[in-house]
Amino acid sequence: MPKKKSKPLDQNNAILFGEDNKSSLNANKIAGILEENKDKNFVKRIRNHLDYPSMSLGKGQYATHKMSTGEEDGKYYAYPEVVQEKEGKPLKQLGRDEAFKYARDKKERIEFPSGKDAEWFATHYKAILGEKN
Repeated sequence: MPKKKSKPLDQNNAILFGEDNKSSLNANKIAGILEENKDKNFVKRIRNHLDYPSMSLGKGQYATHKMSTGEEDGKYYAYPEVVQEKEGKPLKQLGRDEAFKYARDKKERIEFPSGKDAEWFATHYKAILGEKN
């Protein structure tokens, strides 16, 4: 099950991303992570967002991924709560726990060395699109 808060980090725990959040450096890191995971459906939807549907949340708001994070067996993950069960099918929003199970079973998640890194990615992944979350 996903945990809402990551385990506390110890002083020796490596952090992938710097605290300075320089957008060009971070966009390059995000692009590299997405390249390494390019076969995942949700990553394809991030990288080629204009070729995939979005989902209306009402009141003029739309979602394509709604990224979340979780921890399982001491490993940290970022994963989408908005999923596309098959290419060409409409998007579907899942609850946090259901999305975590879906991501685990379908391998639609990205592992990170720390909860902080997973949270950072889930918050800033749109930097490659020139968008801010």
